Amino acid sequence: MSRNNLFVIVAIVVALVCGVYGYLSSQPANLPMTERADSAADVTDKSASRAQNASSALPQSADYVKVRALPRSANGALSGIDVTLDIARGWHVNANPASMEFLIPTTLKVVQGKQPVEAVVNYPRGRLLKEGFDKPIAVYSDDTILSVTLHAPGAGHGPDNLQAIVNVQACNDMGRCLIPSKISSVVETEPAR
Repeated sequence: MSRNNLFVIVAIVVALVCGVYGYLSSQPANLPMTERADSAADVTDKSASRAQNASSALPQSADYVKVRALPRSANGALSGIDVTLDIARGWHVNANPASMEFLIPTTLKVVQGKQPVEAVVNYPRGRLLKEGFDKPIAVYSDDTILSVTLHAPGAGHGPDNLQAIVNVQACNDMGRCLIPSKISSVVETEPAR
């Protein structure tokens, strides 16, 4: 390797390390900061650590969407679950099915312990959102209810409660979308004592 090539490689590495360090040090002060680095290797390690901390400090869909799961019974037996999406004003999640291939649809699964429970989810149509899109997309907004019919005999009985796990991607009505979140809600199947 010629001396000129080595110089170019070193210059690129230094530029990358400086760029990453400069970007991360420009992040808001409330992000966790690490101690000052003593060597070039420490700068790279600490920059990677800062990048991880910065991504976990980004807003998540779970910051704008809450989930409540309530049991539904027929003839005294648990027959289903009604899962309500509490979505912050000005925000929505994509309906299921999603209106466009690249959109992430809202999905729901029911588990007991770590085992999936046989269930059928009734996804509502959603409302049409026209603003900011070439063609309207179907979305869910506040107080949307996903109705689940359970097909597993004995679901909800035993030591583990049922859990509804909803996967959502929250977007504001202007089109800014956040990192998707899996949000769970325990279904209380036994009366409170």
